[in-house]
Amino acid sequence: MNISSSEQKFAALLRLMDQSTSSLLSQVTRAKSSTAYTEAKTLLIKEFSLSKFDRVKAYWEAKPAADEKLTLFSSRVEVLVEDITMEDIRKYCILRHAPPGVRLQLAGSHFDKFSVSDLLIEADTLTQRANIDTQVVAALQPK
Repeated sequence: MNISSSEQKFAALLRLMDQSTSSLLSQVTRAKSSTAYTEAKTLLIKEFSLSKFDRVKAYWEAKPAADEKLTLFSSRVEVLVEDITMEDIRKYCILRHAPPGVRLQLAGSHFDKFSVSDLLIEADTLTQRANIDTQVVAALQPK
């Protein structure tokens, strides 16, 4: 059987998914669009793709298994850094030292948007705001 139409691809995709993953596609399923497969594919890629920050982190922390050949290890982890630039690595190296809240906020979509210098400025601003908020809360707490 040749699965070629968008409707057939979408139906096959739904059959292969578990219930929790297929529930992500409920809006696409209800819309009954002629481009349902393309919409589902875009949604799933967005939902399950790692951010650049997370891919650099995974690459940085990856280790070969005890009996894994280095060539196999390399082929397994190289996909993580296919489109990673030296600037992305610099941003990761800086952000990994940021406070957890700042890192969480900047490691997502902001990671791609900002240059290294803009990311540093934003990280400093967020850290300063967090410190001020902490001081305000501490001042308001009864002793």
